[in-house]
Amino acid sequence: MSHDHTDDDRAIADIVARAEAAWNKGDAEAFCAEMADDVDFINVLGERHQGRDGVVRGHQFIFSTIYKDSRVRYTIDRIRYVRPDVALAFMHAKLISRLPANTITSAQRQSRLDEEMHESQARPTTVLAKDGGRWRIVAFHNTNIALQPTALA
Repeated sequence: MSHDHTDDDRAIADIVARAEAAWNKGDAEAFCAEMADDVDFINVLGERHQGRDGVVRGHQFIFSTIYKDSRVRYTIDRIRYVRPDVALAFMHAKLISRLPANTITSAQRQSRLDEEMHESQARPTTVLAKDGGRWRIVAFHNTNIALQPTALA
């Protein structure tokens, strides 16, 4: 039996749009507003953060340092429903920041800031769960896109 996800798709797209707007304002609280209290978050460096409060603190830091004045554009590539109340949102992100693209995943990236703005790209994947009629992000995994393809598919 097929399930109509039109309203769910719209709700998830709204969550992504609000996160994008919050990033572009440098507002860590708003960026994390749709995350579950116990969210699991993996950044482009592969560092794992657990809990919304920790993710907020981390984003407050990066919004005041390496991603100050940065801009992001999220595009949803696909939403896959594992169950009617659990969805995976596969996205594409374009980030404009003062970090050259080849330093995004460098542990020394803070020392590599530049006066010019640069574009980098990533593929965030979120797991969302619907509870009480409301979708929340329960996991967020961000993967940087390599500048050069690393393998032939």
